[in-house]
Amino acid sequence: MVVGTTGLDAKEGAVIRRASRLVPIVWSPNMSLGVNVLFALVEEAAATLGLSYDVEITRLITNTKRRAQRTALRLAEKVAAARKQKLRDVAVYGRSGQTGERPTGQIAVHAIRMGDVVGDHTSALPPTAKGWN
Repeated sequence: MVVGTTGLDAKEGAVIRRASRLVPIVWSPNMSLGVNVLFALVEEAAATLGLSYDVEITRLITNTKRRAQRTALRLAEKVAAARKQKLRDVAVYGRSGQTGERPTGQIAVHAIRMGDVVGDHTSALPPTAKGWN
């Protein structure tokens, strides 16, 4: 079974997980081969680089899309899993005002929605100032 539906709640996701015990399931918020390769590469990079690298994920998508950041959220989930974090504990979605210093290990996800754009993802794992010279 192939499932590309996004926006499932926890109960619906549990049904798919249970079904996967009986039948093989491919479940992804994005069926693009390139994006699925990106998922794997981001996970490997996050595991290798660890918490000393900042993660910012930006999703640019058309203004007619119902869900603003499902693919970006999957990227964040991959980073958190690779760094043995719980995404709910380290995620920040957008920023405004005076946010103070960025906490170590934080994973930021941003969604930009506008016009007739084709989906674009930018994942940055730049070195932090700590020890980088």
